[in-house]
Amino acid sequence: MSFEYKIVKFDDLKPVQSHDLDIYEVTDKKDMDSELTDRLNKLGKDGWELVFVMNDRFFLKKNI
Repeated sequence: MSFEYKIVKFDDLKPVQSHDLDIYEVTDKKDMDSELTDRLNKLGKDGWELVFVMNDRFFLKKNI
């Protein structure tokens, strides 16, 4: 079995409130958790499996 690996920074998963200024505004932690969960679930639907989290990095793999 072969795998493809991907490392995603936490900042790449955060919702952007002002893409022109690259400023992140989190008004509610629950909203942030929900958004992060949605983005990770989308990666999962694309075949990516979360295998490890360290600091602000998410390590993912998928079968190829």
